[in-house]
Amino acid sequence: MVTRNSTTREDRAESLLHDGRVALYPGRAFADVIGSKGECYRVDRRGCTCPDYQRRGQDCKHVLAVRQLCRDYRAAQAEARATGRAHLPAHLARALVNATQRQRCQRCGVTTAGTLCRPCLVAAISLEDQL
Repeated sequence: MVTRNSTTREDRAESLLHDGRVALYPGRAFADVIGSKGECYRVDRRGCTCPDYQRRGQDCKHVLAVRQLCRDYRAAQAEARATGRAHLPAHLARALVNATQRQRCQRCGVTTAGTLCRPCLVAAISLEDQL
């Protein structure tokens, strides 16, 4: 018997947006998404660096979330051009702010939510265990 997740990728993408886990960098052709386990994935035109996308080669929740943000961003730009003002949805405003607040891992330099990315944190913990 095959079991399926009770939520769809679209639902999980929506969750990423509302939890403020996406950093959108307008004009730079990529976004960073903090995954459900704390890893930071890069999403660009070629796809996503997450294991799900790498394995299946199809849109993952990270790609879907970024795609929605890009649609919202283009709509806000069009509104601003037409009226001189734009209303930013909360999840878009948060993603733009996140882009200015993301940190770099102290060990390897990748974008992360904390001072160490998950692989470096795991490596540091296992190194401590060996000492």
